Amino acid sequence: MFVSLKNIGLAGILILLSCTGNSGGNIIDQNKNAPYELRTGMHNVSLQWISNKHPLGQATITKDSTNWYHIIGAQKGDSTDFLMIKGNIKVIDARHLLFMGEIRYRVGILGPSECNKSGQQNFIKPKNKNYWRLQDMAHCGTTDTVDYVDIFL
Repeated sequence: MFVSLKNIGLAGILILLSCTGNSGGNIIDQNKNAPYELRTGMHNVSLQWISNKHPLGQATITKDSTNWYHIIGAQKGDSTDFLMIKGNIKVIDARHLLFMGEIRYRVGILGPSECNKSGQQNFIKPKNKNYWRLQDMAHCGTTDTVDYVDIFL
């Protein structure tokens, strides 16, 4: 049976709610316009070339009074391999973080040079994943290698 809410009015809606057993006390506010809040504290960070053989890195995220978050963290790999992230994060929405700062890394198998990405960067959270991924994935100086820099929830 199909019931149009438009035709039953407020009294009908209240009756339908009472029939479902929901008194309204357990209704969760799902306001999609509410600002998304990052969890502060320790988070994992990773560069896939290092994470293939070593533990995830750690980063600390704090929040200031202007609703900017601050992140500083690192991941260590073999000898000189590393990932370092330091900067500020502005939450655009639940899937988009704007990062202003510096991301540096080096992976020996990709050459001796350090990759440095400074300034404004975007991190996007893929649907049904528990991390935000850096969108500038091109390895410095190449077009055929991608680097996945991730910040985990």
